[in-house]
Amino acid sequence: MNITIDFKNHSIESQHVVFISPNQVIDVDDHNVELAFGIIFKKEFLLLPTDWLKTLPLFHRVHSTPSLKLSDKDQILFRSYINQIISEYKAKNEYKYDIIKANLMLILAYLSRSYAQLKLKNNSNSNKVLLDFETLIEQHYRSIKLVKEYADMLHMTPQNLNRICKNITGLSASELINKKILLEVKRYLIYTDNRIEEIAFIFNFYDNSYFTKYFKKATGLTPKEYRREKAKMNK
Repeated sequence: MNITIDFKNHSIESQHVVFISPNQVIDVDDHNVELAFGIIFKKEFLLLPTDWLKTLPLFHRVHSTPSLKLSDKDQILFRSYINQIISEYKAKNEYKYDIIKANLMLILAYLSRSYAQLKLKNNSNSNKVLLDFETLIEQHYRSIKLVKEYADMLHMTPQNLNRICKNITGLSASELINKKILLEVKRYLIYTDNRIEEIAFIFNFYDNSYFTKYFKKATGLTPKEYRREKAKMNK
């Protein structure tokens, strides 16, 4: 099955799990889509005292493939949790939503552990810094673009933050920030009717000419050209 997530195409085979974050745009292009299934939930459903989801390495990761292949053993385990969720959802038992929530949290926790073991190769302290950094980017990418400001929030030097980002992702801290900004700008260009000047303002580029140069340097096209090219492709 082929799935496009935020303009990147991914080939998904059997026993694969794909992680989708809020606001991501997905498109599935395959006749076998009926063989797949998904779980959609709001973070409020988990009703946790802290934002537990932000500590997981599964979501809002701009640097890695948002999928994981399950082992045969894991597939059996997750099917049992999913069957329990379906069974409880269809029933009218007491505490059904507590049981659904518990099974969902088990799925996310086990997936996070598998993901970390397979895809996060550095030490746990560095991984935590990267997850915290990406969470901050997600919260502040429109208004904060300087590495130093993020480093200050993480109580470390920009040099240290850059070193960790490079070691784990191959990208500098600045490149990760810009990657997120460009992704969101592309979404606005393709999926909204906002004028270019309005989009520049939304992302705190108060000089429209600088916004155009910034976007063209990264993509090879001006924002207007990019929007026009994508519109032709989608006809």
